Amino acid sequence: MLNECWPWLLAMVALLAASPAKNRPLTIKIKNFTCVSMQPSLMPEFNCSNSKVRGQASMYVSLLVTQPVEELSLLIDFDIVKKDNSRISLMHAKLDGCQQLTSASKNKLLGEVFERIFENSNFPKSCPFLANKVYTIRNYTITLDRIPMALPTLTYNFKLKLYRAKQLFGDVFLEASAKY
Repeated sequence: MLNECWPWLLAMVALLAASPAKNRPLTIKIKNFTCVSMQPSLMPEFNCSNSKVRGQASMYVSLLVTQPVEELSLLIDFDIVKKDNSRISLMHAKLDGCQQLTSASKNKLLGEVFERIFENSNFPKSCPFLANKVYTIRNYTITLDRIPMALPTLTYNFKLKLYRAKQLFGDVFLEASAKY
């Protein structure tokens, strides 16, 4: 009996795993989204906000630099926050931001993030960031089709530090939770 049923059970599991993301009961809630300019003379405007667009978490960023940014380094930390507020690091990376802009598609995870940024922004696809130009990311929506099916119900922290010539000039913090 079990030998006859297992192909059907396997097919059901496969169908459920391949079900459209929009039918998933998952909700992404942004708890905190902040941007801080660490050098107001270089970056006098650095604003972050979030809202819900059609029930999905959406983010907005605007920034203005007063001098061209020809060299950009990124320090990225992505953590899970446990109930006791301890953290489990999922990613800690230092990247050349200019290289990421020009070859974002080479890194699968970050490539998809940069692809979405390019779709929703006027960011350059290579350095430099021009002086006295406002750059914006509008309606960067966290869509369920880009989130793994087995995402645990947890709180996640994303920290991004922006460096120019080894000097910190911007700090981004995002805390979001996934709930079913």
